[in-house]
Amino acid sequence: MTKTKTTEFIRIALDVAEDIASGALPQGEEILPEKLDPDAPRAAIGRALRLLKDMDVVRFDDNRACFPLAQDNAKRYVEYFHEDAEARKMFLKLQDLMVRQDAINREIDSTIKEIFKARLNVNRIPSHEFTVSEDSFMADRTLGGIEFRTHTGATIVALMYDDMMIASPGPDAILYPGTRVLYIGDANAVEKVNAFLKK
Repeated sequence: MTKTKTTEFIRIALDVAEDIASGALPQGEEILPEKLDPDAPRAAIGRALRLLKDMDVVRFDDNRACFPLAQDNAKRYVEYFHEDAEARKMFLKLQDLMVRQDAINREIDSTIKEIFKARLNVNRIPSHEFTVSEDSFMADRTLGGIEFRTHTGATIVALMYDDMMIASPGPDAILYPGTRVLYIGDANAVEKVNAFLKK
């Protein structure tokens, strides 16, 4: 796959579209996130695939597996970046804005994290943490899909992806391998969580 000087998820989306357009990723062959770019954050890969889904380049099945959808749409997506000079000019402007936005978002996430931890300490709420492993049954699944609270009685209060933190995540949040999960619960809930993680 080619490397371009773009924001991470847009670069990944372009690389995938180029592979679909060229036939390197044929229809019917599952697109495996871990093989797209081993060095890229899972959140960036997920965002790239969702962008391509919105452009009708890829599709997701009921199990959230991703597949090429339309080679013609992939070619049009690639041509948009390579042939339209004005679009490329605007894209470079967008790139600069997004780089600055990423820096602001990291600062916001860091501040939220500190506020959240401070509130836990003030309210004397015991918090616990675990990291989603590569071979965990919950890897690449949603919070709603694993029914964490139903099985454990504990409440997930935050997810941490690399340097990004999501407080009070919703049921559609994805537990990528390496995601740190912060939860609260009593001693009984902690025991249930430990047992749940061994499934």
